[in-house]
Amino acid sequence: MVNTVKLNAKMKGKPENLFVFLRYGILSMLLLMFFQATGQKFLAFDIIKGNKLKRIKYYDGDKIALKIKGDKVVYKGVLNEIRDTAFFVNDNFVMIDSVDAIVRYNSFAKGISYSAWAAALVAGIVSVLDYTLVVRGDPDVNPEARGYYVAPVMAGIGLIFVPFWKKTRSVGNNRILKVIDLSPK
Repeated sequence: MVNTVKLNAKMKGKPENLFVFLRYGILSMLLLMFFQATGQKFLAFDIIKGNKLKRIKYYDGDKIALKIKGDKVVYKGVLNEIRDTAFFVNDNFVMIDSVDAIVRYNSFAKGISYSAWAAALVAGIVSVLDYTLVVRGDPDVNPEARGYYVAPVMAGIGLIFVPFWKKTRSVGNNRILKVIDLSPK
């Protein structure tokens, strides 16, 4: 009997808190959905290969890198505002028709390269210390058996992944850059 009274005393006021939570939770979710649906524009870069469409979406606040027609410089920045025929990158006005290419950076390939170079550095230091402290020019020691080739191999693996760091895709026939507006009419 005592345990039931203590349990009822602990549960007092809990249903009201649940209803308050549900009421404000549902209200906040509806407001969040409403504000997302109004004024939602994004920059779409469509890549068409055969019958497949790959769409890369850029929203306000996303990082973007692009080349402008007649210019070899890659402009990197944050997408500030998107309009119907233009957008702003770092408060610079860019017309959609003037974009020559979109540059995408691959952080995975860059990470593999940096990891391989770090391993090459460590292997090189270990090899130099091994040679100077242990071997000291002993002609009977075979360098291939000591693992002196590990550092150059790791450096070479890092160099293999360098071309995959960035991918430049030009805007043209099968690559379309456009603004898509999802706001209700």
